[in-house]
Amino acid sequence: MDALGFASGEACHGLAAGRSLQQIAVSDIGTFVATVIERGGAVFGRRFDIAGDEVTGKEAAAILSKATGREVHFEGFPPDVLRAQSEDLAAMFKWFDRTGYAADIKSLRRDFPEVNWHTFEEWVSQQEWSVLDQSRLLTGSRHRKDPRCRKGDQSCPASRLC
Repeated sequence: MDALGFASGEACHGLAAGRSLQQIAVSDIGTFVATVIERGGAVFGRRFDIAGDEVTGKEAAAILSKATGREVHFEGFPPDVLRAQSEDLAAMFKWFDRTGYAADIKSLRRDFPEVNWHTFEEWVSQQEWSVLDQSRLLTGSRHRKDPRCRKGDQSCPASRLC
């Protein structure tokens, strides 16, 4: 459960703290698909980029801090750390950073109000965060099972947790 470091007070991914990333709740995807099917011919053949919100890593950490009642700091991984895990993962975050998603969130909210699009803050507020209190007891640190991570290894972005 602590794959992103929430229990240890970190929100981590491969973008700079000020770079925004569009996101969408899984339930919004399902509701959007159902809405498109119901509308049928009115939307048939059209392409839609969808997202419910766009937040930076720093904004996400502040929202998570508020929701979890614990201080969460954002920490971005450098590209080489991602590349060491997966070339595909590194390429994905490179695309997020250079191009990123471009859904017109304002128009989606206007044109598809029945979806009840979730903001990141709304989605976060609907999650059960008490599991974070148990996660470190159950699994230890987030990288302990990764053989590439050794306690004190400074190449690991979570070395102080390993």
